[in-house]
Amino acid sequence: REETGAVAERIFPLGWLYVSPGYTTERLYLYAAEGLTFGSQELDPDEYLDVIRMPLSEAFERALGEGFHDAKTDTAILKYVALKEKGAK
Repeated sequence: REETGAVAERIFPLGWLYVSPGYTTERLYLYAAEGLTFGSQELDPDEYLDVIRMPLSEAFERALGEGFHDAKTDTAILKYVALKEKGAK
């Protein structure tokens, strides 16, 4: 809510990935949120963040194509869609 203004009805895990295998053992845990409602952001005075909302279908096509140039974002979107199609969550 603080950065995006979004509040979720449901949050569930999508698993984890290594940030940089072979270099570090740091893990990044991925989550999906559903049932979002949007309110106002509560950013720090020196913090600037533009929230861009897009349909899941558009995010999925972008992740499959040019991507978001961010591995965790692409992975989370692709995994979420795959799990939805399998009926798992």
